[in-house]
Amino acid sequence: MSELRDTQAQPAIEAGMTAIVEWLARHHARPFTETSLKDRLPRGFAEEGPEGLMRALDAVGLKTQRAPRSLGRVDPGSLPVVLLDHDGGFLILTGLDAKGRRATVWDPKSGAEQEVRVKALSRSVRGEVIMASPKEAATTSRLSPDAVEIDPGDRGHWLWSELARHKGAWFQVFLAALGVNLAGLALPIFVMNVFDRVIPNLAFVTLVTLAIGVGLALALDLILRLMRSAVIQRVSRRADLALASRLFQLALNQKLLSRRGGAAGAITNLRDFESVRDFFASSTLVSIIDLAFIGVFLAVLSMIVGPLVWIPVIAIPVILIIAVIAQIPIARSARQAQQMN
Repeated sequence: MSELRDTQAQPAIEAGMTAIVEWLARHHARPFTETSLKDRLPRGFAEEGPEGLMRALDAVGLKTQRAPRSLGRVDPGSLPVVLLDHDGGFLILTGLDAKGRRATVWDPKSGAEQEVRVKALSRSVRGEVIMASPKEAATTSRLSPDAVEIDPGDRGHWLWSELARHKGAWFQVFLAALGVNLAGLALPIFVMNVFDRVIPNLAFVTLVTLAIGVGLALALDLILRLMRSAVIQRVSRRADLALASRLFQLALNQKLLSRRGGAAGAITNLRDFESVRDFFASSTLVSIIDLAFIGVFLAVLSMIVGPLVWIPVIAIPVILIIAVIAQIPIARSARQAQQMN
């Protein structure tokens, strides 16, 4: 986890966001310095918008909740809350009058509070707010013999919930994979037609036409592969930063005294998660995505060779079953090594 403390690549935090975090931290009596905030964020952190603000607030010990709520539905007892304007900035709503006609907001740009009309403010902000409140102190409770595991809340699984946040990007990856696999059929079909039709009939015009078509297909294949690689790299980087931050937080919140191996065992287990993070940067992920489109090749093969398609149809599940069986002793050995640590 030394990369989380790498001073050579400090997180880039927008000034207005830092001011919002500082104001809320001091309001809730949480210690704050800009240096400590950057030290608690993942290396390379440059996330903007509501997600970036919520992660920065989490780093200073404030739990957050983002809720769709108009100004008229904001409970005065929940103030202060963060408002999101249409330009991507933030305001802190600190007060509402009894009639709900005027509001007091703190603007990070001016660093001062001001009173505005609720109607005018409603037109300049989105219909959602971010609420923040202090987390329960966990430092002393983790070291107590009576400590209990901290409930991670409803954030979901540490891996799948983070991947689900990027479902739009994954949909783009699958569309690109579909195009790549369809374009990959162009070359074998081109070769088949050259031997079956062009050479016997000396149809050179057809050969040129087919060559132009397969050239376009190969160019499209290259473009889709580059686009798919770029999307996977972008999603992998974001997921890697989020997973590193979350795993580090979970490691800090563990009940170490009752854990087998103590702090050393926890660090070992945390290091093992590196293999999961490296999975997104490897070619294995691309191979798994391409495996989902194997039916396309089998369908085309059945139209060309007919009953011979049953040979790969039977061979593919046999290979997959052998691979799964081979994973059983590997998983057993991994569990034993984990228990020894």
